[in-house]
Amino acid sequence: MIVALSFAWASRLPAAPAAAALLLVASVATPRRLPFDRATSRLAAVVVAVLVAAGVRAADLGSSGDGMRAAAFGVGLAPLAVLALRRLTLAPEGGLPVDVALSFVTLLACGAARPGPPYVVAVALFVVAVVGASRADAGLRPSLARVPRWSRALGVAVLATAAVGAGALVAASRPAARYLEARFSQLMFDRWSQRTGFTESVRLGRVTRLHASRAVVLRLSGPRVTHLRGVALDHYEDERWRREAIEEPSEIAVPIGRPAGADVVEVRLARVEGDRLFAPLDAAEVSSPAGALRVDSMGALRRHASERAQVLWFRPGARDALPVAPPRDADLQVPAELREPLAALAREWVPEGASRERALAEIERRLLEGYSYSASYSRRTRLDAVAEFLLVSRTGHCEAFASAMTLLARSAGVPARLVVGYRVGERNPIFSHWVVRDSNAHAWVEAAGSDGVWRTYDPTPMGALPQDLPHDEEGLDALGESLSTLWSRMEGWLSERSVGEFSVAAVAGLALFAGLRLRRASRARATTRPGAGYSRPLDAFVALEALAAARGLGRGRAETLERWADRLPGDVGVAVRAYAAHRYGGDRDEGEVVASLAQAQAWMAGGPG
Repeated sequence: MIVALSFAWASRLPAAPAAAALLLVASVATPRRLPFDRATSRLAAVVVAVLVAAGVRAADLGSSGDGMRAAAFGVGLAPLAVLALRRLTLAPEGGLPVDVALSFVTLLACGAARPGPPYVVAVALFVVAVVGASRADAGLRPSLARVPRWSRALGVAVLATAAVGAGALVAASRPAARYLEARFSQLMFDRWSQRTGFTESVRLGRVTRLHASRAVVLRLSGPRVTHLRGVALDHYEDERWRREAIEEPSEIAVPIGRPAGADVVEVRLARVEGDRLFAPLDAAEVSSPAGALRVDSMGALRRHASERAQVLWFRPGARDALPVAPPRDADLQVPAELREPLAALAREWVPEGASRERALAEIERRLLEGYSYSASYSRRTRLDAVAEFLLVSRTGHCEAFASAMTLLARSAGVPARLVVGYRVGERNPIFSHWVVRDSNAHAWVEAAGSDGVWRTYDPTPMGALPQDLPHDEEGLDALGESLSTLWSRMEGWLSERSVGEFSVAAVAGLALFAGLRLRRASRARATTRPGAGYSRPLDAFVALEALAAARGLGRGRAETLERWADRLPGDVGVAVRAYAAHRYGGDRDEGEVVASLAQAQAWMAGGPG
């Protein structure tokens, strides 16, 4: 109760801790207990912990000021919920030590959220409560009146020092914990942005570095599409592409569920990283499980805030499903230091008076025919990477090709943007779906023609990127990917289930499991007669026997239960005699015997260490 009240105070979300406290009060007020055996008790504890974690995650609990964060709230609430369940169980496994350990975890979560004098008081009360509980009904311990005065003073001093030290340690470590948390978050953000390349900023060479990884990121079912857009970028500066203006995606309504037709393409994320989704520029129809998507002005897709499923369906065709803003000033900007050399090169490559389509075709042809691809090459000059690629080395990675075409098109008066996403080329022959890996990360160009419509151009020589060309997986790759696909489909199905559905299924499964175990035990009791053979001892008796052995009162190998009971103190011996009468005479109710053994176990747990 001390820990439950402390948790309600520390979390500022008192409803859940208050519910756990009510269960604890109910466990004291009612003598009835759930007759769970050891296996059912363990399964119930796991189910409760998982449901608490799932509920906290689904609730998307935030924090403000000194409030407890969602992760700490889950860490604190799960042990408290398991503890409440244990108090409603007939013979909880482990007894007081396990209860103390669970309570201590919740108490630590309280201290991490709100250290201070009230927390020190809570720690002190917790220590006193543990000491009191350990001494309850402990007839083998000497009374406090018989303990020497100096021993009592020493014990009080040790407890006070421990309580104050714990509070001081938590208070002192709080700034350090916040610093480490901030550094960890920044580190993870940096690593993620460097690995995926699908943030609002991409430095040249980042996407190409993904080619060393074979990790699967997407799976596509249906007809093959060549390009899947991740993000479109329109501002180039200091060898980095970014968005000219950061905007909040707008929400659009789309059809719900998979549309009919063999030409529909399903894109399912194999690895969840943020809320970004992938679809080509030319998508005639787009749908999702939630019936809504978020899209920015450049047509980059994100999941709806309420969407759990990592899947998207689209039908390739004339682009009318995803609105893309018309060309704007940012789509013609060229850095000042590159304007003159790129304008001169554009005049050399593009015939005077050529249409936008002709200009784009000429630039793309020149890059494909006159330049070579290399994922790793050394810089030779201090020029900008694009200028060095075009004028000096004539060798570069996909971002260099795409950046060069984008800036040359702008120099020729054609609005253009750089796009980062994936190429699609690898097919799984077993399930006949397309597999997209990190190594398929790619950069290309979208440019507006004379009619203002955005179209895709890819100036990178595809012969240098065999992983992006159509091919089938072979051997162990195909088998491993097939097994991963089965696992991913199961995970996808689970991710689409709500917390309510999980709760109903978990509780129903636990009830079924407990019912089957009780039925099995009932049948065993009905068919077991004295002398008819060996039957397994009750779990409560096994636990009591182990606890007695730990206290130096273990049963001898040839010692009968009755003789062992004569050596045991008080109610423990009475409980063992009752168990012997039930096991060998069948004249005692098992529920009463288990309850008696549980009381004896609690009594022994408070015995001398």
